[in-house]
Amino acid sequence: MNVFASVGTQKFPFNRFMKLVEQVAVESGPQDHFFAQSGFSDYETSHIEMKPFLQKEEFEEKIRACDLLIVHGGVGTIITALKYGKKIIVVPRLGKYKEHVDDHQMQIAESFEKQNLVLCYREGDDICSLAKEALKHDFAPYVSHRADMISTIEKYLDTLEK
Repeated sequence: MNVFASVGTQKFPFNRFMKLVEQVAVESGPQDHFFAQSGFSDYETSHIEMKPFLQKEEFEEKIRACDLLIVHGGVGTIITALKYGKKIIVVPRLGKYKEHVDDHQMQIAESFEKQNLVLCYREGDDICSLAKEALKHDFAPYVSHRADMISTIEKYLDTLEK
């Protein structure tokens, strides 16, 4: 199994996330490969290959190559992974741990989970069980509504020009 984990680019450490990914790596065993985009986290482990930041091309290649993606609750990362049809666990950054300014990532994760597009990690969940569930879970296919949104905006702008 190939697992890619990403904390995003927020200027807050996300060591809680890295500890959770390490738990999955340890339980999974050395036959599986774990790579993390670790951002400003300073967590150290020998169980996960890590790099603070990736260029866009390298980031997307990691997503394409993985079997499971464990990510923070950033919309851009989630949407990119959904476009590639990946199995996704979202671990939202929480304000109470100073991982972000508020808990909007939990709201984002729950919204995607309600659509059966991701699984959302909540405090107290068993991350290893969640990883096993994600690998066998039948997620809904992602359908982008970007073209519809652009069309609506263009139609509105056309009315302003007249």
